[in-house]
Amino acid sequence: MFKFGESGKSLLGRFIRKLPSAVVVETTPSAHMADACKLYTVNLRNQDLLAIDLSEQTDTVTVGIESFMDEQSASVLYRTGFECNNGSPEYSRLTVQILPGSDSASFYVRGQEAGNMRLGVYASSLQGHDYASSIVGNVPKNIAVSGRQNPTAGQCASQTITIKDLFGNDASKSTDLMLRMERLSGTGRLYSNRSCQDVLPLTNNVSLPGSTITYTVYFKSDDEGSTQIRYSSSSSGLNPNTVTYSVGAGLPVKLALTLEPPAATGFDQDELKSGPCHKFTVEVRDFVDNPTNETGGLTLSFVAPTSAAGKFYQTPGQCNAGSTTNAGSTNQTLFIGGDETHKDFYVRGIAIDSSQVYRLVTTNSSGQELSVNMEKSFRGGDPLYFDVSEGVTSLDVTECSSPSFLITLKDSWGNTTVAPHGMSIRISGEATSDLFFEGSGCSGTGANTLNSTIAEGQSTRRFSFKTEQATVQQYSTAQRRITVQETGTTQNDVGANIQPNSNPDTLLDVNPAAPSAIRLRIDNAVVTNGTTSMQADDTKTVRVESVDSFGNLSNVPSPTTVSLTDTDASSAQIRYATNCSTAASSVQIAANSRYVDFCVKKTVLDNDPSADTFSVSAAVSTPFTSSKTAAFSVSPDRINSISFSDSGAVTSTAGACLTKTLQARDTHGNLTTDHSNKSVSLSPNATSVSFFQSQTACSGGTTTSVNLISSSATRTLKYMPKVLPSGGPASDSVAVSASIVSPSSSDSFTLTFGPGDMDSLTLSANPGPTTLSLGGDCGTFKIVPKDEFLNLTPFGVNSLSIVNSVAGSLELYPSTCGSGGSTSTLSVSPTASQATFKVRGKKVGSPSFGLSASTLAINSNNLGLTVKREDFAFDTDGIRVDNLSGTDRANAVVGIGGNSFVTAGLGNNKLMVTRYLESSGSYTVSALEVSVPGATSSEGLAIAKLDGSRVVVAGKAVVSSRLDMVVAVLDVSGTNFNSSSIEAVETYDYEGSGSFDDVAQAVVVESPSQFIVGGYVNGASGTQIAVSRFSFTTSPSTLSHVEDLAGSASGAITS
Repeated sequence: MFKFGESGKSLLGRFIRKLPSAVVVETTPSAHMADACKLYTVNLRNQDLLAIDLSEQTDTVTVGIESFMDEQSASVLYRTGFECNNGSPEYSRLTVQILPGSDSASFYVRGQEAGNMRLGVYASSLQGHDYASSIVGNVPKNIAVSGRQNPTAGQCASQTITIKDLFGNDASKSTDLMLRMERLSGTGRLYSNRSCQDVLPLTNNVSLPGSTITYTVYFKSDDEGSTQIRYSSSSSGLNPNTVTYSVGAGLPVKLALTLEPPAATGFDQDELKSGPCHKFTVEVRDFVDNPTNETGGLTLSFVAPTSAAGKFYQTPGQCNAGSTTNAGSTNQTLFIGGDETHKDFYVRGIAIDSSQVYRLVTTNSSGQELSVNMEKSFRGGDPLYFDVSEGVTSLDVTECSSPSFLITLKDSWGNTTVAPHGMSIRISGEATSDLFFEGSGCSGTGANTLNSTIAEGQSTRRFSFKTEQATVQQYSTAQRRITVQETGTTQNDVGANIQPNSNPDTLLDVNPAAPSAIRLRIDNAVVTNGTTSMQADDTKTVRVESVDSFGNLSNVPSPTTVSLTDTDASSAQIRYATNCSTAASSVQIAANSRYVDFCVKKTVLDNDPSADTFSVSAAVSTPFTSSKTAAFSVSPDRINSISFSDSGAVTSTAGACLTKTLQARDTHGNLTTDHSNKSVSLSPNATSVSFFQSQTACSGGTTTSVNLISSSATRTLKYMPKVLPSGGPASDSVAVSASIVSPSSSDSFTLTFGPGDMDSLTLSANPGPTTLSLGGDCGTFKIVPKDEFLNLTPFGVNSLSIVNSVAGSLELYPSTCGSGGSTSTLSVSPTASQATFKVRGKKVGSPSFGLSASTLAINSNNLGLTVKREDFAFDTDGIRVDNLSGTDRANAVVGIGGNSFVTAGLGNNKLMVTRYLESSGSYTVSALEVSVPGATSSEGLAIAKLDGSRVVVAGKAVVSSRLDMVVAVLDVSGTNFNSSSIEAVETYDYEGSGSFDDVAQAVVVESPSQFIVGGYVNGASGTQIAVSRFSFTTSPSTLSHVEDLAGSASGAITS
């Protein structure tokens, strides 16, 4: 075992010292300037922070670096010099690697902000050692000025000038620098001491030696506003700095007062006119008289003497309305806001007064009192009112007022004032007899309207008055009114136009003379002539007044009786006491009274709907003799009800044009035209009765309401009964009514009416049937007569004519089938409103029939029937068909599908085709007579099926007394087999043989559109075979001859 000695320990220590145990940051010792890229390295060191043995450095060591400026994390680290110069990317934390065999790695630092810098380093298993240094300012670039740059006027403000680098750091310099200061605008100055006593020149240069970068000066201005000073240097690259100093006002220390007098007052600054508003402005100033204020504003108080004539107002609106809505105040406050330096206020004088002292006072933020005095006196204002005084308050008619009246000019506050340039005035009363006189005593002629003048510089004018019209005992008890007004143009003391108001009118009593007559008054108007209009039952108060010789109301000294009479033609009561209910032939004016009332009223009129006219007279015999008359016209009142002039029942028939008269009446039963053409509703509004707008005929449009006629109390109503509610034939009764609303009223009468004359006939099966067997049982039918409104009504005739579509095809019986039948007429009872009868089929077919009251030209509807045989099933004797009268013969037959078939032959001497349509063993037989054009008789001799729905029939027809071939095509597929089933019929004269007989006896179908008929022709050579080809086309159906085929004696066929 080997044991280390002291020398061994030294060897181990030397080995350990070769290994890295710490990491440190190193750089060159030169200063690190702002915005400069500087190279730094991280280095591995041993435990003694000495270099390591690179041969022992065999690992890659990752080192982290973190940067701080003034202990705040800062992004100032860069990996390479290229990135540092570009400024990106930058880091606040960065890792670098020290490679094996190396003990260092580089990085860069660049910061624009000067200050203390610390770089922290760390690596795994190694001790990190932070690096502390600083970044200093770069070269001089800018000039900074700090200090208060918004001083108040007169304030001395310190200004520090500092040389800065581009990034706002204090610059680093070592050489002298010349600083230049010069004023560009304004009134402020720079000073060298803090008391601002030693002023510097407007342009001043000062040297900053060596590393000095600061210099201190002082700024002051006594004026508000701005001052610009430029700070610069002749040193290359140094930017100048122009500083603007904004100087505000200083602390408020005084108040200043200015007056803006109203336009053209004619007074000086110390003498104000009462009445107008005077505008003052108070301004707050600093000690150098700059307008200023406290930040929060100032509140000024007005201090005025006791009973001051001047009143203060904050707004012109308050001041101008001061005489009526705001009396102003001698003790008010006025607030001047912090953003204001002055405030307007207003003063109005309300009395005449000698000079008085008013004060405005406040206190600034330093407790210093600010105040200003104003010494003003007030005199009378513009003459704006008249004051009428003295005179009298009561006089008799024709008496002169004594003492006389005095007019005095007043300003708006009631102060006596003068007319500076004189004033034209007008004095007037209310009555035509009012007379005014200049001065006293009513001397001269006087005038109803007196024009006068208040002389220049004068205040008063006198006038006297007398009249013939009393006031105290007039109908209206108002006093006499005397008015004084300014006329023309009045000017104040400086020639400005003013407009005085009229005076508060003077009122006085005028007493009447003794009564000497009566007069009548209605509705507050004296009755002179004309007529008073009223309505029935209206009440009209008539006042009888006692009057003096001038027409003034005057009290009677003792009770005075007034007799009443009237000229009304009837005996109706029209004169009443004041209660309008007690009849009166006289009334009495009480002692010491001047009137009495009576009432006029008439309810029921004699001339309605016209007005009743009459007059009422009042007469007095003592203590004086007098009479008066009033004319009246009483019209009916407005509508209150309507009625029929004749409300009796009415009996009539449907369709009759009837007449009733509507009447409009007032509350008292008078006919009235005062109805505003009111609408009248009529009922019934159903179909039973129709009302017409026309007043002369039941024509034009029908209506459910009519209007009353303007200026008429009546209206003719035309109406017509129509539909019976029960339908007839018995008469019905309905209530016919007329009504109005606002006011609500109605009237009615009973209308009984029966049906009108027969207007139509309705034929129907009752119950029929409509299909009859030939010669079999009868069907039951009904005929019903109705009037034009479809009411059931009697026939009114004894018989009806039968209208047949096929003559003789039907026979009608009045009641019993087979008894009393007729094919031409049907007997009915003229009083019956319907008839039931019997019908029997006489001919097979589809006849229709109707009934007609021929004398009245009234026809019923047509009813279609079918007549057929009932023996339509094969039994022991087959099917026998008797189509019509005469010989019936079937010459040929063809099946048409199933058990159905068609025959061709003869019937009624005509070509007859009969279809036998089978269903469940029974046959429906339909015989069709084919009408052959130009033939007098015809017969079918052969038949063949042409296609699925048609047959072709061949035969003979007598045309112009000779026989021709006949060919017909019929549709046998339809439900009905009738004349519409015939599609084509043609006759053919074989080879144009002229008078020879041609007969077709056989037919064969070649195709659905072509067939051949065969027969014979009786020619000159005897009877010969005749064969012809025909074609048939549809849409439209057309039958055409194609060719003839002839047969020779040898049997050869040629065409």
